[in-house]
Amino acid sequence: MPRFQLLLPCLGLGMFLVGVVPTGGAQPPEPAPPSAASEFERILAARGLADACDSLAVMIADTTGAYGIDGYRLVKGLPGELSLAGRRDAALALILTVEPLFGDHPVYWSELSGAHLRNLRIDDARAALEKSLELDPRNPQHPWMLANLDDLASVIARQIAAEGRFAPGENTGLKGPYLGQIPPGGAPEVFAPGLLSTLAHEYSISFAPDGRTIIFSRGGVGTMACRWEPEGWTAPEVLTLRGEGFLDEEAAFAGDGERIFFCSRPRDLSAEREIYLVERKGDVWGEAVHLFQGMYPTCSSDGVLYYTGIGERPDHGVIVRRLPVGEGFGEPEPVPGEGINTPAPDAHPWIAPDGDLLLFDSYRDPGAGLFVSFRNPDGAWSEAVGLGNELGIPPVGQPALSHDGRYLFFCLAGDMYWVDAGFLDGMRPVR
Repeated sequence: MPRFQLLLPCLGLGMFLVGVVPTGGAQPPEPAPPSAASEFERILAARGLADACDSLAVMIADTTGAYGIDGYRLVKGLPGELSLAGRRDAALALILTVEPLFGDHPVYWSELSGAHLRNLRIDDARAALEKSLELDPRNPQHPWMLANLDDLASVIARQIAAEGRFAPGENTGLKGPYLGQIPPGGAPEVFAPGLLSTLAHEYSISFAPDGRTIIFSRGGVGTMACRWEPEGWTAPEVLTLRGEGFLDEEAAFAGDGERIFFCSRPRDLSAEREIYLVERKGDVWGEAVHLFQGMYPTCSSDGVLYYTGIGERPDHGVIVRRLPVGEGFGEPEPVPGEGINTPAPDAHPWIAPDGDLLLFDSYRDPGAGLFVSFRNPDGAWSEAVGLGNELGIPPVGQPALSHDGRYLFFCLAGDMYWVDAGFLDGMRPVR
């Protein structure tokens, strides 16, 4: 059998990967076998979809380990890139081809459902989603998705209609805050469908203090940026923070707008995420500086860094903070507070610039979803309260507020949503 190992990643991302397991010992590492995903891409370009799928089927059936099998790349990363390039048929065919390897995993069926949905095959999407829910009845988003497939298909149809309308970095002519979008009310809406929220997987958004630059993550691509110029907003384009060969994601502006914290790892996803920092040098960003292991960093105006710690727990779910010390940071400490860092995975913290509001997501049961806690005058954190009842949606993840605190953003079903955040003021404890 090929040497591979199934690894479940951090909470709520709906991703998994299969990596080659090292043989151990002191022997020099063997040359990496050719990537099955890369071979699929090569054959697709040279000979077409049918030959690419036939060849991939042979590669995944091989028992000699002649090909590198990267589950994330085959089931999520490459299909996302193909869909974004308008090859939704190829993305679906690719996922269908690798079912013999991953068909017993609920994430596979969830991704297959998404591929069907991107091809507007709603009945097939429903069947795959039901299969995923059968394999993992605990998934809290899937019942909502099953009940809202028609609405999700309508969003996808808008995204398809907008495909190729703007080149990366091209000026869109859209003017006004928030990419020129009409602000939502008390019901969550997809943010900028077809422009920022596309057929790929978008997550983790951050605004410059003046609101004129937006950065966010796109699955398998990295950090994207939109800028409000005199003629209007530019279409999303890749913002390279660390360099080629690395996946830079979950980037967030510091309060001064002159620094960006982000996490990064090799594009083959063979290592855990590490947190880096870049500072503005005139009109460009400087060289990335490594800080420490972790993910989803956000920083308050007084320089306290909050992020998801990796390694403290097997489930990767603990929220930590580091106080600024000199030019760096002190040791990590779990964020104290009632209802923060429960036995369930708690992750993706977002700290307000003034440090008095903390948002995060948690997969605790019951009540999985977004939570908020407020800092009391004595510095302690109030009891964390779930936002599920306020939003009327299933558990969602990766929260953030806009630069002015007016809107709450989060990731749901692979898209970025936003909603008026005024309700948060009413949740503050009476002081």
